[in-house]
Amino acid sequence: MHWRRYRIRLDAEASFGWGQFLFPGWRASANGNPVALDRSKSGLILFDLGPGDHLLELRFADTPVRRAAKIANLACLIGAVAAGAWAAGRRWKRSRAMPREGAR
Repeated sequence: MHWRRYRIRLDAEASFGWGQFLFPGWRASANGNPVALDRSKSGLILFDLGPGDHLLELRFADTPVRRAAKIANLACLIGAVAAGAWAAGRRWKRSRAMPREGAR
């Protein structure tokens, strides 16, 4: 998970642009309250904050689709390792069962 934390003091409401592309999974909060994120024309994150002292947190967390994809990738990796181990075990057993050339 990626995240950034900033302390900001504002005398008036202000709009901010953050040099990160807005993808599903980005969340922002100021003093623990959610902050609405918007996208600039170039796709970067935009948000507004009111006057006052703020503890701004920007977090990138997995979406349900990303989480499911990670689980599927892990399952495929485990399956590939298991298939490789099974094939290697069969080959080893077969080589032990076959007589070697030149052996009587």
